[in-house]
Amino acid sequence: MKRIIFAGAVALAVGVVAGAVLARQTQVPQPFFVGNRLGLPVTPAPDGAFEAISSNVKVYGSIYSAESCSYDAARGLIVVPNRGVPQNVQTNNAWVSLLNHDGSVHTARWIGVQGPAERGSLTPPLVLNEPYGSDIANGMLYLADRDGGTTPTEPSVAVIRRFNLQTGAPAGEIRVERSAWFNDIEVANDGTIYATQTGDRSEKPDPTTWQVWKISAERRGLAPPGRRARRAHRPQHPERGVDVLRRRGEPVGDPDESQQRAGVRAAGAMIPRSTPRRDLSIRNTEVTEQHGGHGHKRSRPEASVCSVLSVCSVL
Repeated sequence: MKRIIFAGAVALAVGVVAGAVLARQTQVPQPFFVGNRLGLPVTPAPDGAFEAISSNVKVYGSIYSAESCSYDAARGLIVVPNRGVPQNVQTNNAWVSLLNHDGSVHTARWIGVQGPAERGSLTPPLVLNEPYGSDIANGMLYLADRDGGTTPTEPSVAVIRRFNLQTGAPAGEIRVERSAWFNDIEVANDGTIYATQTGDRSEKPDPTTWQVWKISAERRGLAPPGRRARRAHRPQHPERGVDVLRRRGEPVGDPDESQQRAGVRAAGAMIPRSTPRRDLSIRNTEVTEQHGGHGHKRSRPEASVCSVLSVCSVL
C-alpha cells in the first residue's frame, strides 16, 4: 500500500512539473491588461465580473523597494513604481501600485500584475525591470528604468519607459546608452525630459559622473501636438536629442548668461539668480518658489527650473 501511495505521489509531481512546462511552452499572445483594484478577481474576468472589498476595510502594504511616486490628479491616486528584486536576481519583476490619499492600497498591482514569464506574450509586451524616478505629464506615466546589469560584467543601460496613464499600456521607451541608469526624472509640459544621474560615491568621487541630462521631445518625436520642445544650446551626444546639461560643481545656465548674472551656490551647484530675485528651495520633494517673500507652489516647473532642481536633487 505504501508503494502505491509513493508511486501516486511521484506521478502527481511529474504531472504538475510537466503541466507547468507545457503551460510555458504554449503561451499565446494576449491583449495587454492591468490588475483590478482590491477585490476579486485580481485580474479582469472575461465576463467583467468583479467584487470589490468591503468599503469598511482598509489594506496597507503592497510597496516594495520604491524610490519615487507621482500623483494622478484625474484619479486622485498616488502612483508608486516598485523596483522589485534586483536585476541580478530576476529581470522584468517590477510593478506599479496605486495608493489612496491616506496611504491605503487602491490597486496592489496595476501595471505588472503578470509574472515575468507572462509579460512577453502581452500585446504590447511589458518590460519593467527596476524603475527609480517617475513623473506624469500629458496623460503619460514616465519611469526611469534600466536594462542589463544582470551580472558584474554586463553593462547597465538607462531606459525611460512611457505608459498610457488611462490604460497602463506601454507607449514606448528611450534608451540612453551613455548612462547606466537615471535616478530621477522630470518631464516639462512640452515633453522634454530632464534626468539626473547619480555618480561616483567613493571616498574620492569623480565629480564629472554626477550629471543632468536633457532629452529633447521634438527630436525624439515625443512632443505633444501643437508644442515644440526647447532646443538644446550645447553639442549633443551620439544619441539623437540627448544632451548632458551640467555636471556637479558646474554653473547652471548658458556660459554667456552665467557671466551676466550672479549665482547662489547650493549643494555644490550654481543656481542662476534672475531679476526680480527668485530663490528656489526643496522641502519634502515639494518645490516652492519665493517671489518677494511670497511662496508660490508650482505643479510643473518650467524647463529652465527643472534642470536646476535636478542638480539639487542628486547632491
